[in-house]
Amino acid sequence: MLSEEIRAWIVENQDPDYAALQRRLLPTLDESAIVGVRTPALRSYARQLAKQAEVSAFLAELPHRLFEENQLHAFLLEMEKDFPQIEAQTVVTSICKEDRMEQIFHDFRPNYVFHVAAYKHVPMMEDNPSEAVQNNIYGTKVIADLSVKYGVKKFVMVSTDKAVNPTNVMGCSKRICEIYVQSLDRALKVEKLKNGKNEMSGTQFVTTRFGNVLGS
Repeated sequence: MLSEEIRAWIVENQDPDYAALQRRLLPTLDESAIVGVRTPALRSYARQLAKQAEVSAFLAELPHRLFEENQLHAFLLEMEKDFPQIEAQTVVTSICKEDRMEQIFHDFRPNYVFHVAAYKHVPMMEDNPSEAVQNNIYGTKVIADLSVKYGVKKFVMVSTDKAVNPTNVMGCSKRICEIYVQSLDRALKVEKLKNGKNEMSGTQFVTTRFGNVLGS
């Protein structure tokens, strides 16, 4: 949901500069972040994030579609060229490999996690529902639980508009992911309140849904 400040800015600028709007929407980061990068739209988001961030480690994480490794390497070269001040690294793995992901979190100690690693092709997930469950749902659980364990400040789950009243396997899998991270967030806040701690301390979970790409 947009803040009142952003809403007022959009109303004031009837034909807004999308780049300027993105600068307002994106967080200002000065620490390490893990971001999943797979599609052109998400690579675009990662580039916008890099423009705003002075991160010490920017990790592009790839699910187990290994035929995309050339694109991942090309994106690394693009990052090194356009954002030399950022220490960009890539890892080819699957978010379902809990031991491997644990090692990544242990080594990088991220402060922010942007979770976009998921299967999103609706017809293909109808034909392969078990893969949607394993990668989208179980993979999200792995990443979310590790974020809590390693003290991530903020976990941003990028979902899809197809999770609204889902009518297909992909949408259902992403809706379950939303419910899990929201429930985990509530459980953590309740536990903090019981222990007399500030409920805003520890890992905060945020969910956003991608529909049409802004400005496309």
